[in-house]
Amino acid sequence: SFCSSHQNAATEGKSMWGRFWDREYKRREEAKEKQAKGWEKLQKEMSRSKLQDYYDMHRKRGKATPKMLEMKARAESFKFPSMEIEDLNGNKFDLLEIASKDRVGTLVHMYGTQLAQEMGEKWLGECSTLIPKIPQIEVALNETWYAKLLKPLTSRNLKKWVPEHRRDSYYKRYGNTKEERASLGMLNKLTNYVFLVDSSGAVRWIGSGQPDDEEIAALHKFVGVMSREAKSKKR
Repeated sequence: SFCSSHQNAATEGKSMWGRFWDREYKRREEAKEKQAKGWEKLQKEMSRSKLQDYYDMHRKRGKATPKMLEMKARAESFKFPSMEIEDLNGNKFDLLEIASKDRVGTLVHMYGTQLAQEMGEKWLGECSTLIPKIPQIEVALNETWYAKLLKPLTSRNLKKWVPEHRRDSYYKRYGNTKEERASLGMLNKLTNYVFLVDSSGAVRWIGSGQPDDEEIAALHKFVGVMSREAKSKKR
């Protein structure tokens, strides 16, 4: 057409330097457009996720995962991720090593909000009769920039706040946990999660939100199965 031939003629009439800047301008404009579309999509996803988080908390008793009444076989389970944590004295550990240290396994309670922590305490209370068979640990997730800034102050307060009988099994995590959350399926940041991890580091069972009698009964059964697995492995 006349327009395209006219445009081509104009382009050909430009210097190599001018054509370079035309291409560069076009490339940058396309990149801006893609970035704008990507940002809009990300904003929508984040907004939808936040609404879903609140829905889980208020309508589903904090349950962000389907209720598991069957324990996964070790071969079908995924491995608990490695993650740096600190105890109340500031000593650093690898969460995977702590979670897989017991010969039977460990119940790992993880939360990042006050409400989630309260739900986690209900799990701790309901599972207290499991203590002789399997250890329980708590991991408080502190992901905000100011949490690390206030770390010296919060650490002192935590020593007073955490009950004495739970202090040796209480840990903190500072910094971004996006990758670890994704690998564990912790999509809802507002609720708590409970993981039953065996001695090989495999996640055999997952719970979230407030516990119910059916889940606690199932968990008792699962710990018994894992105890028998550990005994047969020892022989």
